[in-house]
Amino acid sequence: MKKLILLLIIPLFFFMPLVAANMVVPDRPLNGIYDPNGYLTTSVAETLESMNTGSETQVGIYIVDTLNGSSIEEVANEVARKWKIGKQDSNSGILIAIAIKDRKFRIETSNEAAIWLPDSKASSLLNDSKPYMKEGKYTDALNRILVGISKAESRKAEIINKKENKNTRLPKSLKYIAIILGILKIGLKYMPLIFLVYALLAIWFHYLKRCRFSKYEYEGKGKLYPDFPDFVSNDTWTEERKSDYKKNKRLIRSQYNYAGYNKLYPDSKGFLPNDTWTALLIEAYYAEVERKQLDRLNRSQYSYNGKGKLYPNDKDFVKNASWTSELKKSYYASQRVQSSSYGRLDSSTSSYDTGSSSSSWSSDDWDGGGFDGGGSSDSW
Repeated sequence: MKKLILLLIIPLFFFMPLVAANMVVPDRPLNGIYDPNGYLTTSVAETLESMNTGSETQVGIYIVDTLNGSSIEEVANEVARKWKIGKQDSNSGILIAIAIKDRKFRIETSNEAAIWLPDSKASSLLNDSKPYMKEGKYTDALNRILVGISKAESRKAEIINKKENKNTRLPKSLKYIAIILGILKIGLKYMPLIFLVYALLAIWFHYLKRCRFSKYEYEGKGKLYPDFPDFVSNDTWTEERKSDYKKNKRLIRSQYNYAGYNKLYPDSKGFLPNDTWTALLIEAYYAEVERKQLDRLNRSQYSYNGKGKLYPNDKDFVKNASWTSELKKSYYASQRVQSSSYGRLDSSTSSYDTGSSSSSWSSDDWDGGGFDGGGSSDSW
């Protein structure tokens, strides 16, 4: 029994697709209305002609008794494709398909028309015309649908702009980034002025700081004295105070145990005698100075061939009779020859070739549009 049922059902699966595949789609009438049974009046044709002539959208009407088992979606799509509904420059096409005895109807939209007449709007137009379809007022129903399509098309630009704005609307996170970038843009625009004001303020505050640190009464960290580079002259430092400061500084530098910069020795200019330099220390210092002077004189002799020999152009050289005028001339001449030989430089040039390239591009025109199942179906 089960085998018999299967044998009866299986052929149906092969036969059902053939219904739509073998459906004969009539050629498109000149006025775009296929109504072989005369359900519509001439007013529909007049309305349709006015719409198709005065807009970018092309509308067709397909009204029959029955679909012979096919779905309204399949029939509407096949008819729309074969009729090639939609003007060449816009590809905006709509088909209204109606099966009277099956009590089904559908608005099929092309890809371009679906932008401004979405499925929800198509469904709303079908729902509004149901009362007329139930009463058999097919002309009134079609006219109502056509008026709705015309109104929707008149708002096409507005609808498209809304969709584009919605697509280009930034998320909140990106809005904050955009605000920050806007602030940075303004900041960069006035950056030179901001930097100038900041620099002037920094210079001014630094000057005020130097003035405070240069006061005689200031005893804090970073105190500035008259011989410091950043010192700012002021009335608190009288001539007597300046003289006392310099004398005190010389006295510090004249101390025997002073290990700082510019130490003063007993034979230095500005040295101030003090108790740290005892007579024995002074005697030892001068003995060392004399020893060094004799050593320099010995190494400055022309005949000296030991380590550390001093020549006439050396800083520590001590003039002496061993270096005659002829010997000095000969020495300086040899120095000039040696210096010129070190100053020679070889130079080379290099060259390189540059090439040029050219590129070209081309673009191909393309055609879009078509019917990919957009629209809405309903029954009454």
